[in-house]
Parts: sequence; structure tokens; C-alpha cells
Amino acid sequence: MPDVSACSIWPFAPAADFLDGGQVARAVLSLYGADNELRAIDHLRSRAAELERPSAASDVREARSAAVDAVESTRETSTHPILADYRLDLVISDVRTADRTLELHASTRPERVAVTATAEYALAAARARTLPAATDRLVAALP
Repeated sequence: MPDVSACSIWPFAPAADFLDGGQVARAVLSLYGADNELRAIDHLRSRAAELERPSAASDVREARSAAVDAVESTRETSTHPILADYRLDLVISDVRTADRTLELHASTRPERVAVTATAEYALAAARARTLPAATDRLVAALP
């Protein structure tokens, strides 16, 4: 894991604050989350050419389904389920936030909301898919 003692950039700044406050466990979980976020972003970057704007409601539904499937698959196959569940609960929360955004704003700004929700679902799926590698890295770093 990276040295965060003098780090002020996202996503490592919270870990440094936790370490300064003597909250080592929270710092470790914060780094775990940061590692997962960076892996998810890299995953999306590598697929950028494949990503498209949704052209129909079915595209949004497919993106949501892919996110939920990724969460379920990761949950079922995780070798460290307690750690994985900690992050997967956050991913499910992101899916629900996208769902609420669709419910609240689809009638007033359908195209914009469809793009936003599809992106949120894609990020949630990427977080779930990259979580096993982040979990393995964390477990390997523990004493």
C-alpha cells in the first residue's frame, strides 16, 4: 500500500487523517477503498472505447443488470467475504442512488439522466469487478 503519511490528494487524504488520529483500522479500510476506486477507474479507462451513450432504455437496464451481476458474482466468489461485503454494500448503495436519480428526473431530463445513470452503473460494475484484486492486495499486506 502507498505511503500516505504526507499525502493530501484524493483518495488517500482520509487515510492520512485517520493515521494522524491514531485510527489505524479506519486508515487501512480507507486505503482498501482507495485501491478499489483506482482499480475501477483504470478498468473503465481500459474499456473507454467500448463505452457508448445509451440510445434506449434497454441500454440503461443492461448497465444496471451488469452492475448487479458483478456485485452478486463478486459476493459469491470472494475468498474474503467480510472485507468484500464491506465494499460491496457501498457499491449497492451507488446502484440505488442511480435508481433514485432515474426515478426522480427521468421525466424531466431523460437523455441526461440516462447517461448519468448508465455511467454510475458502469462505475459500480467496475468497482465490483476490481474488488477481488484490491481485497487480495489488502490481505497480502496484513501482518
